[in-house]
Amino acid sequence: MNELRPHGRELLDAARRQHTPSPAERERLLSELLVSAEPAPATRISLVPQRLSAASKLLLLAALAALIGVALYLASRG
Repeated sequence: MNELRPHGRELLDAARRQHTPSPAERERLLSELLVSAEPAPATRISLVPQRLSAASKLLLLAALAALIGVALYLASRG
């Protein structure tokens, strides 16, 4: 980028200062953002994995077997 004249540099610096929040404003905005981003306790999703029921395991195993079967069939045709 070409070097600016002193007047142009002053204009850019003044604009940057005007659009940059003060440290107090920045802290206030950050705290408000963190409070608003925190989900309500009732809507939090449990990060603890749940165990699958026997029926779910059987269904998952059947779907996996079918997928492997289809993949082998398609690979043998090509």
